[in-house]
Amino acid sequence: MTRTQSRQVAVQILYQVEVGHASPEQACADYWVSLAEKDHDVFADALVHGVLASAAEIDARIVALSANWRLERLFKINLVILRLGLYELLFTSTDKAVVIDEAVELAKYYGADSGFINGILDKVLTGKEKT
Repeated sequence: MTRTQSRQVAVQILYQVEVGHASPEQACADYWVSLAEKDHDVFADALVHGVLASAAEIDARIVALSANWRLERLFKINLVILRLGLYELLFTSTDKAVVIDEAVELAKYYGADSGFINGILDKVLTGKEKT
């Protein structure tokens, strides 16, 4: 599985956790069983668990960076993709330009607001956030 595909999987699992209120373990297990995959993707699982472990800090950044938007008002798919992108920007060594490009592509793929996501992630990348 490519890293792009792993990110798509992570978005799907994180969305299930957010919307379906499933536990991360159950959402991961359900996803892999539904595909009849014997070995789950380690990178996708690491992303899911990393995002969830860092959720409080990530959400605080999203609130600070998205003027006039409370988390509850964001479309859930935008929120999930933002969380994933911010996790990779802040807590991994993945090339920052790749992170933003991948997040924008995920947004386009899932019909999310790619401009909004790009703007928030770019503020973090360029250090223009007010934390």
